[in-house]
Amino acid sequence: MEGFEKVLQTDWNLFLKLSLPLVIPILGALVLILISAFHRTYLKTIGFWIALISINAALIFAVVNWLQAPPFVLLRVGFDRLSYAFDMIFLVAGLLSLFLSHDYLEQEKIPAGEYYTLILFALSGASFLVHGADLIVSFLGLEVMSIAAYVLAGTKQGMIRSAEASLKYFILGAFASGFLLYGIALIYGAAGSTAYSDLQSLSIPPTSSILVFSGIACVLIGVCFKVAAVPFHAWSPDVYEGAPTSVTAFMASVVKAAGFSFWLDSF
Repeated sequence: MEGFEKVLQTDWNLFLKLSLPLVIPILGALVLILISAFHRTYLKTIGFWIALISINAALIFAVVNWLQAPPFVLLRVGFDRLSYAFDMIFLVAGLLSLFLSHDYLEQEKIPAGEYYTLILFALSGASFLVHGADLIVSFLGLEVMSIAAYVLAGTKQGMIRSAEASLKYFILGAFASGFLLYGIALIYGAAGSTAYSDLQSLSIPPTSSILVFSGIACVLIGVCFKVAAVPFHAWSPDVYEGAPTSVTAFMASVVKAAGFSFWLDSF
């Protein structure tokens, strides 16, 4: 019993260490929410530095874990070198978007606290997507990132085009998410599991092949929308034009890279 407790404790300690690149952006976002509620005077400067410190800290831990950490899976969240490589891509792109937006927010009168909070939540969602060892976990990470991106697209106050871009992105994104979730449900109905490890090892009966192919097709439709692949790309010109420039850069890098990572995890 003591040995079991020791192994379990060691696993949890390792899990906490490996999940720091995912958790740190969430903690930074929560701190920003608290500051926004009680103190908004110097929020532009404070928010920028909190976001900068959070992203840099997450990036450092991602690099360290990429170099040292062994492959590990717990609570349907997986950690390997490929997932940390995508983490580094997300965080570097988020860092560049952060520097692009430092003076841009004041020029366009975009609320700094909400903007930096949403950037951090989007980065965390992208990380959970790529670290998901289960279709449901990856889907939840994708939706956290997508919801933050929907709001970010409409943060340009007083611009009808920005509000239109946000609304269009939200409606079409929700429609694509419905396809994605329906595809996951069909795959679960055929295989009896949504864990990637189970899906790789299970043999699907021939009678369930139509469910599998239909599920894969629905998942592909949802992912193709996220990466703006033809023929699901019609939304991208309007959204990219109406969203703030820094948000467009963020969506064109982080959101697309996250979509491709979901593609690699799933197929």
